[in-house]
Amino acid sequence: MKNKVVSELLESCSSVLVVGSSPLLLMFAVSLAKKGKQVTIISKAGEWGGSWQYTEYKGKYVDMACHLLESYAISHNILNAFNIDLIPLSRNNQPVKVLDEYPDGAIRLVPYHSKINIAREMCHKLLGLIKLLIIPIVHPRKANVSQASLLGRLSDLRLLLLYRLSQLFNLLPVNIPRQGWPFLVKSLTEQVHALNINVIDDLVTCITKAKTSLRLSTLSGYNLTGDVVIVGQATVLQRGLHKILSRNQFSNASKALKTYPHFLVEVIGLPAKLEIPCYIHFPRDPTIHRITTSFESEKGYHCLLVQTRHEDISHRQFQDRLLQILNSITTKIYPGFKGDLGVFILDKYEPVSVSLEKQPVIKPGFYKGVLVLRTLGDLSRNIVFHHDLLA
Repeated sequence: MKNKVVSELLESCSSVLVVGSSPLLLMFAVSLAKKGKQVTIISKAGEWGGSWQYTEYKGKYVDMACHLLESYAISHNILNAFNIDLIPLSRNNQPVKVLDEYPDGAIRLVPYHSKINIAREMCHKLLGLIKLLIIPIVHPRKANVSQASLLGRLSDLRLLLLYRLSQLFNLLPVNIPRQGWPFLVKSLTEQVHALNINVIDDLVTCITKAKTSLRLSTLSGYNLTGDVVIVGQATVLQRGLHKILSRNQFSNASKALKTYPHFLVEVIGLPAKLEIPCYIHFPRDPTIHRITTSFESEKGYHCLLVQTRHEDISHRQFQDRLLQILNSITTKIYPGFKGDLGVFILDKYEPVSVSLEKQPVIKPGFYKGVLVLRTLGDLSRNIVFHHDLLA
């Protein structure tokens, strides 16, 4: 995407239609409204916040998906500019990766946020890119598949070289909003209302090109016009809006959407003084993907949000594997632990996401007046890709 061209367009336009309500899209709406643009947000109330939605459970705010804000200085600066007050995590609460290292199931806790891991990630990305470049030569029949993946890999590599490389020399601490993750969407929502941005509780069904503007139709029969439409990748796929874009930008678009079940669980039997890392990632586990700490129940039990890797996982399969993992982690963090843990499922959420295995699902860019933003994956990375447009 040629950001210079897009920047000039956003400066010259007078009206903007924002389809969706992910934090990044809300930031764009607020940023443009502050510049005097007429902004309208179209988003179903039940989907407000995109994949960063939160709900309330027994008086506690609970994220509906596991999140981590990576430490890019640019993303922190942008969030602070949008009045998101960030604080560093305590040393004992730093995110970790859990790796199975031995046949007997013993585990190893590796700092998720470290210079060594960043260097490993960069090497892994470079090797993956080299592999994709070699495939067309060794296996000509797979050339089309490798070209489709190449765009996604190059995008990630650009991010690594521009911003991750600097972290090898100056690694910032991991930050979170001072008042918790729900504050992120809540604060941006308050700014939307404070700026009198028009919000329509509806679903977009069609976007068409008029002579000098864009026309947008909704499920309830609204017909809106604007100079520019801003929409996220996932929204394009979910609503079938890809018809307005080049079909060549898609790779199995209908199969790209999937749900990643998240379970809110209560864990009984953990040591009272145990400090569980805020974010635990399992890169090799076939069942559990990520765990984030949520809150402590009235009885003093820990409540965790756990993301699985399967859409159709059974409760029994989930509980058995989670118990096995938690017992291993607790023994590792708290030597001498001999207790017996219990896990109880309190709630289940099924956020819709996009399978990154089908890259590129859609390439961010500017299509016939529609600006498609990269909104998949980590919020920090998305801000990094679009920070010059938010300034």
